[in-house]
Amino acid sequence: YLHERFVDLTKRFPLLLTKARGAGLLRALVLSEKGVEHGAEIVNAMFERGFLINFAGNVALRFAPPLIVSQKEIDSMVEELALVLDELSA
Repeated sequence: YLHERFVDLTKRFPLLLTKARGAGLLRALVLSEKGVEHGAEIVNAMFERGFLINFAGNVALRFAPPLIVSQKEIDSMVEELALVLDELSA
């Protein structure tokens, strides 16, 4: 489910995201060149919204939610991430 939501984000924000990857709940969104410029900014914005992610290898946003994460929590995180990406796309 999380991977599908991330694939949707890559389609919605192709200037910032290139692909979704990972296994199980350890997931990443690979950033484009323009996205890499905003990697730390995205992480900080998500932290301010209550979500802890990191900027791995100066290439991707890494997500490692707990095994008990619900679809509602995933939806909430993806919606907030979409708002952050939307602000950066403008």
